[in-house]
Amino acid sequence: DNKAHILINAKEKLTLIPMPFIAANKRYRVAGFYLLDMNFLGINKKLFAGGRYSSYGWKGNAGIFSSQRSPSKIMWSVFSEISDFKYENARADGSIYESYNSFFQRYRYAFGYKLSRTIAILNSGDYRTVNVYDTSKSSTNEISDSYTFSQGILFRIDTMVHKKFFLQGLTFHLDYLYGIPVFGAYQFNRIECRVLY
Repeated sequence: DNKAHILINAKEKLTLIPMPFIAANKRYRVAGFYLLDMNFLGINKKLFAGGRYSSYGWKGNAGIFSSQRSPSKIMWSVFSEISDFKYENARADGSIYESYNSFFQRYRYAFGYKLSRTIAILNSGDYRTVNVYDTSKSSTNEISDSYTFSQGILFRIDTMVHKKFFLQGLTFHLDYLYGIPVFGAYQFNRIECRVLY
C-alpha cells in the first residue's frame, strides 16, 4: 500500500524551571536561586532545591513530593530547611535593643491516600530545632534553644487546573499537629487552615 505505520512513545524526563532572584534596599540585600523539576525522572514527582543569602544570614531548602494529579492513590512528600540568621528587635526610633543569631533546622514528611481525584488525607511528622548564639540584649526576655517534634493529620482538597497562563479552582488545606512532649520538647496543639481560590 506504500504506507508506513510509525509509533512514537515520548517520555518526559526533565522539566527544569530555574528561579533566580535578587533584591536590595538601604538596609537589606538578598539573592538566591531555586531549581524546580516538575517531573523528576519522568515519574510525576516534583523536586525542588535552592537557597538564598542575605545581609542577615542564609537559608537552604530541598524537597520532593508527589502530585495530587498523579494516577497513583498514594501521596507523599519529604521537606527540609536549614538556616542561619541574625534577628534584631528595635524601638520605634529604629535603635536596636536586642539581637541574636539562631541556627534553625526543620525536617517534615507526609504520607497518605487519595480518597478521590481531588481529596486526600495524610499523616505528617515535623521536627524542628533552634540553636541560639551570639546573644546581645538589654531586655529581660530570655532567648534560649528549643526543639519540637509533632505528629498530625492533613486534609487536602485541590481542584486547581491550568487554564492558559493561570490556575483556576479551589485549594483547601486543613492541618492538625500535636507537639509530643519528649526529651524536653514543647507540647502544643496547632490547627492551620488555608484556602486559595
